[in-house]
Amino acid sequence: MLFILLSIFCSTILVLLFRLFEKYNINTFQAILFNYYTCVASAWVTLGEFPIPSDLTSKNWFPFAIILGFTFITGFNAVGGTVRKFGVALGSIMQKMTLLFVVIFSVIYYQESITWNKVLGILLSVAAIFMTSYSADNQEDTEKEKPTLTDWLMFPIASLLLSAVIDILLLYLQKSTGTDSADIGFIASLFGTAGCIGTLYFIYNLIAKKMTFDAKNIVAGIALGVPNFASIYFLLKSIGQDIDGSVVFTMTNVGIIVASTLAAWLFFKEKLSIFKIAGIAMAVTAILLMQMG
Repeated sequence: MLFILLSIFCSTILVLLFRLFEKYNINTFQAILFNYYTCVASAWVTLGEFPIPSDLTSKNWFPFAIILGFTFITGFNAVGGTVRKFGVALGSIMQKMTLLFVVIFSVIYYQESITWNKVLGILLSVAAIFMTSYSADNQEDTEKEKPTLTDWLMFPIASLLLSAVIDILLLYLQKSTGTDSADIGFIASLFGTAGCIGTLYFIYNLIAKKMTFDAKNIVAGIALGVPNFASIYFLLKSIGQDIDGSVVFTMTNVGIIVASTLAAWLFFKEKLSIFKIAGIAMAVTAILLMQMG
């Protein structure tokens, strides 16, 4: 449970930092790119030596690191496109709804137990996601140009599926491959892969003059990278414990909703509408039910 709480705490810091990026006009893509290299540096400090092993290609998790690195950077672009074209509400919902895919995968593939507490907790979690993300405060997000079918496929649907792939692969890696819980070499490798792919895209945009570099984005990336590394590390530590994967991901996603909503109210004076208060109550109830189940 401690690792779940630590992962929620670090993920909430990420949410608050992204909120500050808007205020200080930070280029989100560049911050994310430099964040990946900061994650590798954080792994280096944590391990005490260069974290990416020399026999990288012989590791049983090597294919997962490559796939996840690619999925991280493409998934980020899909989420960003969803927010731009469909609004913050739908972007948040698509990211958090991946818990349904993880639950279905865990129950079918790992034959995890199904109890009434767990089922009710999952249903309340889904309701909490909609209540806290899509409330009266988000109605301005719907006032956008009408999206096409291609937009739906490229952005919200893609962000949902890519986020689900990330969660399921992380779960499978820890449960089925015999990989040590939260292997720092693996974490550094997947972030390194994402950084390399992102760098190629960044260089292309610089040459094509579609993007300009600003040094403040490096600072933003460093600030983002430390809690990002920690959030993934503690999430993998949670999966490595004797807890059902469906429980870990449900409690983590719902916990982030509660913590980030309260943090936004406390630090950014965001209004707590009736919808959000009801969503928080549902989320807390869901966590308690999942813990008992």
